[in-house]
Amino acid sequence: MPIRINLLAEAQAAEDLRRRDPVKRSLWVAGFVVALTLLWCLAVQGRIMQANSGLKNNEARWSAIEKKHTIIMDDLKSAAEVGRKLSALDRLSTNRFLWGSALNALQQTVVDQIQTIRLKTVQTFTAIEAVPSKTTGTRKAPAKPAEAIERIGITIEARDWNPMDQHYNKYKDAIATFPFFQTNLAKADALRLTSLSKPSFDPVDPARPFVMFTLEIQYPEIRRNE
Repeated sequence: MPIRINLLAEAQAAEDLRRRDPVKRSLWVAGFVVALTLLWCLAVQGRIMQANSGLKNNEARWSAIEKKHTIIMDDLKSAAEVGRKLSALDRLSTNRFLWGSALNALQQTVVDQIQTIRLKTVQTFTAIEAVPSKTTGTRKAPAKPAEAIERIGITIEARDWNPMDQHYNKYKDAIATFPFFQTNLAKADALRLTSLSKPSFDPVDPARPFVMFTLEIQYPEIRRNE
């Protein structure tokens, strides 16, 4: 039987070992992993760039919307303030004190032997500034809005030509019991006799005595805070 000798066996074995070298395979696998990582990083970077571009677009849109929103909110605040003032003016016009009604009521309380000498009307407004909220320790005091206190008064100086019968008291009672004043003068001391002079005599008719007296009508205070 013939003997076959492979003179290239050693070279072929060396080549086979080279092909089966684990280090080379590891290098190929590592290169593949690095390539995949680079591709993934490129994809992520692309997404980041796209997200940044979208963020910039959204920020630009938001800036434009924010400007419009600020203008609209300012307009709404101005409209609310105008509406509040109009409402306050409407309440003031409908709830204001009517001097015509008071003077007409006085015309209907005439008493014999009483002569009105002087009639004085007073209507004042005292402004009180707003008080902001204040925190003291754990207690918080609420804020108080600005307000105005309205005070209304009538002073009547008159002459009683029959002081013996004290017609000045009859005149006071006539005012106190008149429906208009009963409705508007809630307090008992809202109508007061503040002065009463000693009897005097008329220079034209010395036999005719009279007394001077003063009546004050004070309406309840009205606080307006709107």
